[in-house]
Amino acid sequence: MDYDSLYQQFDLSEIENKFEALFPTWDVSFRELFMEVINGNGAESFIEQGKNILCMVLSEIDAVKYVCITLLLIGIISTVFMNFSSIFPNQQIGEFGFQFTYLILIIFLLKVNEEVFTVARNGLESGVAFLQVFLPAYFLVVGATGGSASSVGFYQVFMIGIYFVEQILIAFILPLTSCYMLLCIMNGIWEEERLTLFLRLVKKSIQTFLKVLLTLAVGSGIFQSMITPVIDTAKLNALKKTVEAIPGIGELADGSVQIVLGMSVLLKNTMGVLFMVLLLFVCMIPVLKVFFFMFAMKGCAGIMGLSADKRIINCTNSFGDGLLLLLQTMITAVLFFMILILLVSFSTNRGYL
Repeated sequence: MDYDSLYQQFDLSEIENKFEALFPTWDVSFRELFMEVINGNGAESFIEQGKNILCMVLSEIDAVKYVCITLLLIGIISTVFMNFSSIFPNQQIGEFGFQFTYLILIIFLLKVNEEVFTVARNGLESGVAFLQVFLPAYFLVVGATGGSASSVGFYQVFMIGIYFVEQILIAFILPLTSCYMLLCIMNGIWEEERLTLFLRLVKKSIQTFLKVLLTLAVGSGIFQSMITPVIDTAKLNALKKTVEAIPGIGELADGSVQIVLGMSVLLKNTMGVLFMVLLLFVCMIPVLKVFFFMFAMKGCAGIMGLSADKRIINCTNSFGDGLLLLLQTMITAVLFFMILILLVSFSTNRGYL
């Protein structure tokens, strides 16, 4: 099979150019990946790209080291002031020590909040930009397999999904999660932690919304896969029967149709695999960076729990919960589109071969 002509016919080189423009630091050849996957040798290329991404991720660990060292130093300062307050009868020394330590913690957590929010936002925006580049070519291939109704139907679902990610996750959920982390910082100011119940409400609301969003993605994809692929299959079967009925050349023409459809389905599934893997690669680095920050916060809170002030420990741990919400938001967006592309790949294969 002449895969080079297929590559040029569907203008996949345009995707490669746009991909390189969006991610100039990536050493990824879309053409090479495409050729390796369509020939059944994609695993080695993906492993090689995974090693490159691992190197990029390891380079981000220095920032996490800085977070751990700073939090542990704050915990040590808090412990020192607590011991001073137990030595002297005047309790004002202990309260002054807590306020001084907590002020340092507030400044540091505000800096971390801004950095992690920027990482999460840029990660989701990069994923959306990649989808906007890749989707038109992919659904052109889906339509070429005989799935015109499926192509239109699923393309609309993806456009709605991109709208939800841009207008709800990026514009609403991420800022709300950032506000949640700021409230966690404020909650530690009071010894009785007055905002605890409100923080639980906000946390549960965000988690419930993310679950509903993922459920809607699966439900809408399944709904489309129950109707539009069946319409395409019926049209294709009618075409095949019509071709078979042609006297003299019916069987030959039917064989040619089978070959063309086989190549089209192979191309479509190859594009689907590339879609999922590249989307995962695009979002992996920001997701892992947020995960490392969250793990550092939670781990340091556990270590500081041995001796530091309870309010500082609870504030650090609650801030880690906010980072976990950011991580869940990013993973939900990636899973949203990966589930949809899996449904497209499997449902549009039905009855074509």
